[in-house]
Amino acid sequence: LLSLFSDFRIIMKLITAVMLERSVIFISANPAKLSSAILGIKSLIKPFSWCNTQIPVLPGDLLQILDSPFPIIVGITQESYAQLLEDYYLESELVESNTWVYLDQADAGDG
Repeated sequence: LLSLFSDFRIIMKLITAVMLERSVIFISANPAKLSSAILGIKSLIKPFSWCNTQIPVLPGDLLQILDSPFPIIVGITQESYAQLLEDYYLESELVESNTWVYLDQADAGDG
């Protein structure tokens, strides 16, 4: 996970979001990168543990889970993200209440 981000402040924002039990949504074209990022963030918060739902790669048919009222750590592919933008409108509440992490950008960051 540390190699994916050039700025340590991004990692600190992720740890803060997880510790505050905010939903964190990772986006990447590579499913292996999604799984690694989710497992990596779980390792960074030790000795604490994430007691809520975690889904390494969410299938495109289950995107409505992102609207769940409980915190989740989830990975979605670029195709699923495009489908999310196409099929569903991203409500401002969904965007603001979650931490979005784009892993494929040259200078990956969160939104």
